Amino acid sequence: MSYPGTSTGVMDECLAWFKYLSQEATWVPNGRPPLRVSEMDAAWRHNAANWLLRQAGTLAMRFGIGEIAFIYSTTAPTVISDANGEPVPGPDMPVFAPMGEMAQDALERELDGSQQARDADPEGWLKTTPLYQALVKDLPDNIAALARHWSDCDLRTGKGTACTCWKRHLSECPVSGLRDITAHCHCNDNSPEWTL
Repeated sequence: MSYPGTSTGVMDECLAWFKYLSQEATWVPNGRPPLRVSEMDAAWRHNAANWLLRQAGTLAMRFGIGEIAFIYSTTAPTVISDANGEPVPGPDMPVFAPMGEMAQDALERELDGSQQARDADPEGWLKTTPLYQALVKDLPDNIAALARHWSDCDLRTGKGTACTCWKRHLSECPVSGLRDITAHCHCNDNSPEWTL
């Protein structure tokens, strides 16, 4: 799979967004290698989901173009004859190539209707995508406050050597059972997409 930002053409870029938003396993941080959504902590997933929501209008358009590119680029093997009872494969053909005019019109109406629905409520549509749903699955109730921790944590921003915002951070930090977590907090290893 190619990821958004790695393609050269507009259609390739939109196709990458279509495939990206249609899957639930992988997140691609800005300027960093892809990683599994399951490896992201809750604050990062919250921030990433909010970043997607802020881009919903643009992503709805890109998704629609990518959907069209995907449909018309999908191919299937053909059989051109048989030899000794075995099929002889021919070239791969576009799946929708043999479509009749009525079927083509129906497909175009369906694609237009889907795009109009995305344009009418981009955020509502985005919340139905597999990637967004994977990012927000099982997030704790206090996640917004926890996610804000990433914006001003002295340890993460390099302003200090200790995490001084531990009260908001306790529910997520792996050493939260300790009274003073500042000396052991190593939660600056991720680069979340910021909410603030």
